[in-house]
Amino acid sequence: MFGAAANMGLVRLAIPRRLYTQSHVDYVVEVILEVWKNRDRIQGLKLSHETPFLRHFTARLEPVERVLAH
Repeated sequence: MFGAAANMGLVRLAIPRRLYTQSHVDYVVEVILEVWKNRDRIQGLKLSHETPFLRHFTARLEPVERVLAH
């Protein structure tokens, strides 16, 4: 969201109040845990195109080449 200033590797998860139920939030937690369990099999993405404004909505991503550790 902050372009070059976004160097901490953090992800923001914003959930609007009064819109989702507890079961919605529970589902999101389940998915996040599943992603964490499979993190070694999930390939990274890098930014290949961004616009000056709203880059987090209009960005294009491409896979990152994996470097295998010995």
